[in-house]
Amino acid sequence: MRSLFLVVLLAAASPAFGRYVRQDVEQVPVARLVENLKKIAKDNPNSVEALLNLGRAHGMAYAQKVDPLTVPKAHHGIQMPNVPFNRVRVAVDPEQKANAQAHLESALKSYRQALELDKENLVVRLGVAWLSKQAGNTDEALPSNRGRRLGKGEGYREG
Repeated sequence: MRSLFLVVLLAAASPAFGRYVRQDVEQVPVARLVENLKKIAKDNPNSVEALLNLGRAHGMAYAQKVDPLTVPKAHHGIQMPNVPFNRVRVAVDPEQKANAQAHLESALKSYRQALELDKENLVVRLGVAWLSKQAGNTDEALPSNRGRRLGKGEGYREG
């Protein structure tokens, strides 16, 4: 009876333990990451995924404002978050601020190129909206995000 209770207790508690397991991360130099992703995007100019990944790398560099970047290790089956750079650190000096601004502009450029290839891609639209908001351009941020939550988009008609 005691062993049955222990088995039931461990089975019930095991999902709770998984909640607190740390994700494996690695440190990747920004320049190396961007260089590799630029090459992939150049070799695949019509790849939304390549442009999205390049934009994400620049977006993470903008948000983290550190070099090297802390990124999750690649694991089969793990879905990257739509905006993997939800916390933005404040730049502490003018050089760091200038580097962050350059990454923000590069991220926007990559996301806009991806949006040109796939105007209905919600992950790309979310990225454009978030980055535009970070750049202080709410005129671009709102249309990129507006109407998508309810499935309304270009060509949508009421009634």
